[in-house]
This record gives sequence, structure tokens and C-alpha cells, in this order.
Amino acid sequence: MRFAELRRRFAALFGRSFEARDSPSGDVEIAIDPKLIRRPIRPLGDEVVEAERIAFEEAILVARQQLDAAELLSNFPHRAESMHVLARALSAFEEAIAHLRRGLPQAAHVDELLPEALTQSLQVTRQRLESTPRLNVLLSESDVRFWRTTLSRARRLGAWLLRLGQRRRAVIARRALATAIALAPVVLLLAAYLTYVKSRDPFTVSASDFYASDQPSSPFHPEKAVDGDQTTEWLTPEGKNGWLELDFARPTKVVAISIVNARNAPYADRGTKKLEIELFAGTQRARRVEVKLETESTGERRIAIDGERITRVRLTAHSHYGHGAGFAEVRVLEK
Repeated sequence: MRFAELRRRFAALFGRSFEARDSPSGDVEIAIDPKLIRRPIRPLGDEVVEAERIAFEEAILVARQQLDAAELLSNFPHRAESMHVLARALSAFEEAIAHLRRGLPQAAHVDELLPEALTQSLQVTRQRLESTPRLNVLLSESDVRFWRTTLSRARRLGAWLLRLGQRRRAVIARRALATAIALAPVVLLLAAYLTYVKSRDPFTVSASDFYASDQPSSPFHPEKAVDGDQTTEWLTPEGKNGWLELDFARPTKVVAISIVNARNAPYADRGTKKLEIELFAGTQRARRVEVKLETESTGERRIAIDGERITRVRLTAHSHYGHGAGFAEVRVLEK
């Protein structure tokens, strides 16, 4: 009670009112109500009248500068002055809110985003700060707690108002940039994967053996039957039959197999005669067909055989013309 009496006497000397200082329980009254600034932020800068928007930004700038000054004066020798600087910052916030309210065309929209209770809360808080003594020695613990709470909430209020008054286009651009930066690693990984998948061969080829396999320069490797060039061939070893197999990178719907028989030009002394084609879906054989190929024909023969989710095609030469079997070109026709 003694300190309260001293405060009232100094208030009389400085011509200030100390009404509603401390609550009867001794607790600090709630400063800026945080519920008023816990609202979804929808930038309004594009809707606000330009002159009012500029005035709003100037008031916000002044308020933030005064908050910085209040922080600098926050140590003990200048704490009382810090409280009064903080009160001026709240006054600048009131002015900023007034400009923002005047600049919005829709009254209902204004009341929803900037309720009058927010301005009233600022006014009560500012009056509470202005009623504090000018001397640090006369500040009570209640004054100090109130000042600290108000300073913290004023910072949040300033950030909230600043975002509210921003231009929506700038916010959208900023968010798009932040999203792009966040998603950049994912996009790069996806692009690398798609490039890899696109560049990867749709299948791998293998065979039982090939002619002159003991020679590094042999031109009759299994890959020669699927290189798109009918002048190159896969040939089996001398006097032997064999098989050629295509393993798909992913399950494929097959509708037919196109075959160009081997000839071993210019000798024309080889070719597959009896051919068995098998389609496999995983480990299960899905289709099977046997055909007879003509050695004299150099054209493409299309063999109808279809299957869903085929993972492997096996072509087996059970007999041959001349010195061995083989294929000049094999194509899997997909849907």
C-alpha cells in the first residue's frame, strides 16, 4: 500500500491519472488481447486504397522503430522511459489500423478482419502504460510485468498487421518461390528418374550362344537381332539350334511378334526353320505358338500372339536351314 500511495502522489505532481492500475488481486491486467490477432491472415494490399495503404505502411514503420527503441531502453536505468516509448508505438499501431480500415471498401470485411475491439484493446493498454511513473524507483512489479507482456504482444501485432497489409501478388510470388525452393530437390530427383527410365532400354536381350563367340570381333551377338538393322544378324554356332530371349524392364501388353529370318548374306546359308514363341508373365507362361519360317523370304513376318503384363519373350529355334539358325531382326509389337 505504501508504494501505491507514493505512485498516486507522484501522479498528482505530474498531472497523470492512475485509475485502474492494479487489479484487486494484484495481478496484471491482460494487455493486447492475443485472441484478436490469432486470425487467418489474408493479404489485403491489393484491395486497400493506395493512399491509405501508403499511410498504413508509414505508421507501421514508425511503430516498429519505436518498438526497437523500447527494446534499447529496456534495461533498469531507462525502463520507465521504455514504457512511454512503447505507449507511443501502440498509438502508431492505432493510426495504422485506422488507415487500413479507411482504405478497405467493404465495411463488413473491415469489421471481420479489424474488429473495433482491437483498437479498444490498444487504447486501454496505451493508457495503462502512460499512467506509469516516470521514475524507475516508483515502478512496481505489476508495472514491469505488464510492460514485458505488452512489448512481446506488440511485436506480434506489428508482424500480423504488416502481413495483413501486404499485396497479395507479392505474397503469392513469395510463396511460389518458397514452394519451388522446397520442391526443387524432389523435382530434380523425379527429372533424373524420368530421364533414366526414358534412356534405359525397354528390354535386355540374351541368347543360348552365338556364332564365333570365341572371337571378340564376332559380328553375330544377340543384340544384332534387335538393333533395327536388317543387315545385321544373330546367328547360332555352326550346325546348332538355339534360343533368343527378351526381358522387359516393365510389364508390357504384347499383340504380335515381327520376325525377319536370318540369311547370312551374301552366302544365304542359314536361317531358322521351326520356331517356338513363348510369352511369360513373371514365372507363368501366358502364351505359346509354333510357326515355320521360310529361308527364301527376306521380308518381315508378323506372328499374332498376345498377352497382358508380359515380362519375357522367348524365341526358340528347334530346327534350321543350312549351317545354323538365327534372326536378322526381331520386334515386339506392343499396344
